Amino acid sequence: MNQGSKTREQLLAELPWKPVRGCPGRLVLDGLSERSVEDLAGLASPASVRTSNVARDLVVVVQLPDGGIISYVKPDGLYPHTLATPETFERKLRQLVVPHGR
Repeated sequence: MNQGSKTREQLLAELPWKPVRGCPGRLVLDGLSERSVEDLAGLASPASVRTSNVARDLVVVVQLPDGGIISYVKPDGLYPHTLATPETFERKLRQLVVPHGR
């Protein structure tokens, strides 16, 4: 799994996030974004794109030192980016049945 160089705290300070209703500890970036996951997380290499039988779109996962980003690639190339605490990041990956490792 790709490791982002930014932290959850940095992303919280830099961008407008809103709580995900019914999912404590997860936030969604306000509006769909053209910004790549790599740019958002400060990655030097491409993030891995994965499939999930429970998600309509491709899933991009980046672990951060203090949580993680789970983004979805929409057919038009835009992303809804979500930001999570370590606990909610792991929980959502289990729900999506997306393989991951440290």
